[in-house]
Amino acid sequence: MPPTATSLGKDANSTDDDIGKQLDRLEELVHSLIGKVDDIKQKQEACIVAISRIEAAQGMPRADQEKGDTIEEKLQPI
Repeated sequence: MPPTATSLGKDANSTDDDIGKQLDRLEELVHSLIGKVDDIKQKQEACIVAISRIEAAQGMPRADQEKGDTIEEKLQPI
């Protein structure tokens, strides 16, 4: 028996609801990922500061200091 127009409409509405729920869930996941990336960036910055302080306390030679600065610059875009 072929589906009636009414049942087709219900299926379409169901699909729209499912898509809407999936989009809402996707949005939640994206926001969660953004938050996690921000947390990682903050931890990275804290590590860079800690490493810089350790190097300064150890009286790191200038050549090594420049190498450390280069590494720090490469980490910034992350």
